[in-house]
Amino acid sequence: MWTVTTEPQGPGLYYYSLVIDGLTVADPASQTFYGMGRMASGIEIPYEGEDHCALKDVPTDELRIKQYYSTVLNKWREFYVYTPTGYEIEANEEYPV
Repeated sequence: MWTVTTEPQGPGLYYYSLVIDGLTVADPASQTFYGMGRMASGIEIPYEGEDHCALKDVPTDELRIKQYYSTVLNKWREFYVYTPTGYEIEANEEYPV
C-alpha cells in the first residue's frame, strides 16, 4: 500500500507511473492509458461545471447482431448492423449503406 501527496493541480488529465525496484510500471489498481509514449496510469481532475464524463440517459446508436441461414454454406451465419439513434425496422426513411 502506498500514498502520495502533490501540490494542488489544475483541471486536466495527468499521467503517472510507479517505479518499483527501478522498473517503471502502470498502477495495477487503476485504469491504464497510452501516454508519455508508453502505457501509464492516469487521474483526471474535472473542470468545474463540466460533466462530459458523467453517465447520462441519452439515446444512443446500436450495433445489432442478426442471424441468417446461408444456403451457399449450408449453415447459420451472423452479421452486424449499425443502426443510428431513432432507427426502426418499420420506418420508411432511407439510410446510407
